Amino acid sequence: MRVTSKQQMKGMLVAGEFGNVIRSWATYDEMVKAGYRGRVYVRSNLWSAINTRMNEVPLEEVMATLQRHNIAPDTCRYFENPPNDQRVIQGEICNDPTLSLTYSLIQKPLSDALRIARAAMPLT
Repeated sequence: MRVTSKQQMKGMLVAGEFGNVIRSWATYDEMVKAGYRGRVYVRSNLWSAINTRMNEVPLEEVMATLQRHNIAPDTCRYFENPPNDQRVIQGEICNDPTLSLTYSLIQKPLSDALRIARAAMPLT
């Protein structure tokens, strides 16, 4: 299957179609009810908040963080924060204009890791 949009990719990610994936919840309440107590990776669905980074937020600070950024909790999806110190490789596969992998070996959230040091290789 070819992924043609970020929205399609997010749907596939949430559905577990990429295999080994972190848990996520549609609402803050769902996350709390599920018993998750670790750090949280929050992503807003609003275009206006696309560059707002909310990585590694302690659970008890999530609501204050959203308020500080003026983002409504019901416009976000909540992800368990992956253990950055255990990462080996992470990246993105893109098809623009050819299939390629952009990756980093840095043990930080993906956007930070790719900004610090990245490599790319063709896959076709």
